[in-house]
Amino acid sequence: MDKTRARLLLAALLAAAPALAAEQKKTPYKPLPPVKITDFAEARAGSSPDNSFKTVTEAIENARESIRLAGYMLRSLPISDRLEAAARRGVRVRVLLDGWTVGRPRSSPIDDQELYNAARIVRAGGAVSYLKSEKIRREDRRFVYLHAKYLVIDDRSVVISSENFANGGFSPTSTLGSRGWVIHLTQPELAQSYAEAFDRDAKPTPGYDDLAPYGTPPYKLTDKDFVPEQKAEEGGYEPVSSRHVRGEMTLERILSPDDAAAGNRSVIGAMDKARSTLFIQSLSFQPHWGPEESSPLQDPSPYAEAVLRAARRGVKVRVMLQPPFFARSPKTPPNDGMIPNFLLSSDLPEAAEAFASGGFARSAWRELVAAAGDDDDEKRKLSTKDNRALIEYFRRTARAENLDLQVNFFWVDDGALKLLHNKGMVVDAEKVLVSSINWTKNSILNNREAAVLVTHREVADYYEDLFQRDWQKSRNSR
Repeated sequence: MDKTRARLLLAALLAAAPALAAEQKKTPYKPLPPVKITDFAEARAGSSPDNSFKTVTEAIENARESIRLAGYMLRSLPISDRLEAAARRGVRVRVLLDGWTVGRPRSSPIDDQELYNAARIVRAGGAVSYLKSEKIRREDRRFVYLHAKYLVIDDRSVVISSENFANGGFSPTSTLGSRGWVIHLTQPELAQSYAEAFDRDAKPTPGYDDLAPYGTPPYKLTDKDFVPEQKAEEGGYEPVSSRHVRGEMTLERILSPDDAAAGNRSVIGAMDKARSTLFIQSLSFQPHWGPEESSPLQDPSPYAEAVLRAARRGVKVRVMLQPPFFARSPKTPPNDGMIPNFLLSSDLPEAAEAFASGGFARSAWRELVAAAGDDDDEKRKLSTKDNRALIEYFRRTARAENLDLQVNFFWVDDGALKLLHNKGMVVDAEKVLVSSINWTKNSILNNREAAVLVTHREVADYYEDLFQRDWQKSRNSR
């Protein structure tokens, strides 16, 4: 190599060195400080499919200054209509979404329905950004999934939900959809704490190139002839009204990965303080946090062990979980509303949510089955980490120790409640958790999730009534 070429090569390497160093040096995630407030507040306690749509759309329609929305997806056309209208009347609208729905190819990580909604918001003057990734395990971004579902309105109120922003979670008809919980809380200090989380997540972080605005390929609608889904399905569900409550409340903001696993407060702390009753509804609940060949004794789930500690103290515990559904053939995806069991068995219940919400690419079915490692449905049904394994573990322990602990699947077969999508909890008829956090290791430790723990008897009573209604229906329909 001659001296001129050597000097040019050395210069190129030196020029690239700072960029390479910056790429390698990722800023460690620094949890936000905990927030717990006891003060006067207003609450609108709601549920899906009953009144979640009305709760969130009225919050958007009443916004005067700003809206921040963070979500796993934004497929709802009616919700997007209202965000677009808010932007046109001068409200500052900012939307932050996960940039790669499970099951979609890397070249097309978001479906056209979402891109259509984003395009309209941006044209109206709003901003839509995505938490992007180039790697299948999402290790090149700050969170494995942006899975939170919340809105901050005018820095004064916050809507927290278990539901994705799609018709299944926010049903325009209120008669067909998923079972979930939603709450609209008006308390400025609490709202600003979620705004702080949103603003930090929407800001570039050293070492991560994981944010992309709408319009940056592939986050751009290229099909000029795309026609959005507009049909709002009707069902036979009889909705209940939301409940408005005013008074002094204790409000605790909970975030993953910040403090969802905190042992002395947050979700585990609330369970450890339970004195009389503990009612839980969850899409997915892992009995252990180890590999498939592990067990609760080897790699215990802190959430599962907190439930057992409560039962051992004499607390009445009831747990309701989404039942697994199975594809008849690995070559044929199941019908809408049916979730492949191996998705719930994995660390990725988010995939099940995408499938049920319509954002899942059917063309990716064979690829996903292959990734599961087995084409045999019967073998795929068996897992040490799925909801059935959790039920078996709890029932076996309850029998051995004579605990007042009952666990059931959500067998509500009324043709209207398509899915138990909730991730909620009621403690002692006075505390309620409204949350996006699935009770799995990945959701608790690696995702961006948002929840709130509300201490107020009248608010908690609303959700306990819903739980008891579902529990009785489920028991009677088996």
